[in-house]
Amino acid sequence: MPIAVRELYWTARRAFGTRRLLVFARNLPADGDTVSLGSVVAEHVPPAELAGLAAVRGDDPSDYTARLAAGHRLIHIGDTRDPFAAWGWITLADAAERETPWEGAARLAIPPGAAYFWDFFTKPSARGQRLYPRLLRDAMVFAAGHGISRVFIYCDAANIASAKGIVAAGFAAPAAVNLFRAGPLLVARGPRGRHISLGSGSVPIDTLLP
Repeated sequence: MPIAVRELYWTARRAFGTRRLLVFARNLPADGDTVSLGSVVAEHVPPAELAGLAAVRGDDPSDYTARLAAGHRLIHIGDTRDPFAAWGWITLADAAERETPWEGAARLAIPPGAAYFWDFFTKPSARGQRLYPRLLRDAMVFAAGHGISRVFIYCDAANIASAKGIVAAGFAAPAAVNLFRAGPLLVARGPRGRHISLGSGSVPIDTLLP
């Protein structure tokens, strides 16, 4: 999809619409796996490399720079020819609550002792190699090494491939969450009822689960 068309699409989707999400959680055992499957977790990425990742997705490179500056970690996997065949983001809330970008201007609040995995992507040329569940497993190893005991992730309900990758990484059955957006208003209806966010307000992610 051309960048201009993608920007128009996302602008319209942020302004008004409905979505159905699958929200997953998993508790990390204290004696869990500590062996990496080959992923790299980065706090710093060269600007040219970061701009290349953003370009693949049609995103603004400054957004990725801001994520790293805010302390979100980039996890990636690949080989010597392309170390960024697949990647995603990790937010650790090890000592205090953290917030991350979510739908539109709204934010997700991650409780202390938890981690949130988000915005994962595998390049078309690398799909079919099960890189996504490998990334998620390594993200859990990384999170556990920082004292995290619970991890969260979600995907669009229509993204069957993503849901399968999440389950393959060991996450339990998800909770279904329906979103409604109208300009700055976001209404999330999950198993515990309705949660409303206005503008850049936040929704605690654990309230979207049973």
